[in-house]
Amino acid sequence: MIVLRLLQGRIKAETAEILSQSADAVREILHRGLTRMKLMEELRGLLTKWKGWE
Repeated sequence: MIVLRLLQGRIKAETAEILSQSADAVREILHRGLTRMKLMEELRGLLTKWKGWE
């Protein structure tokens, strides 16, 4: 979903059709995915500081 919407620039309706999902599901799944990616980035930063890898 992230690849289709953000990297390929497809609109929500196209993405929904390709993935056999509703447009609302595309919006929700994309939001959850981006939230998880942000959390992973924050955790990676904390681990780097904790381990002294900076």
